[in-house]
Amino acid sequence: MHLLPALVLMLLVSSGRPALCAAPSSSAPVLIGPMHLLLRNNPPIPTFSSFTMAEDTIKNGTLTATDPEHKPLSYAKV
Repeated sequence: MHLLPALVLMLLVSSGRPALCAAPSSSAPVLIGPMHLLLRNNPPIPTFSSFTMAEDTIKNGTLTATDPEHKPLSYAKV
């Protein structure tokens, strides 16, 4: 999985475990998953979730998204 030149974010998912997120633009669908799996050169596994970030997410530093169980997701830029 190639993360660059995509935007890379650190996600704090509802479980409190860190995960990486990569998106080619601020409004594109992104994949999230356990950091140790995303850092390997393996393709994404089917259990990964996806969501779409709002266009102004990067500008205002907030992310309004939920996981498949409707738990909120948040992030910090890295």
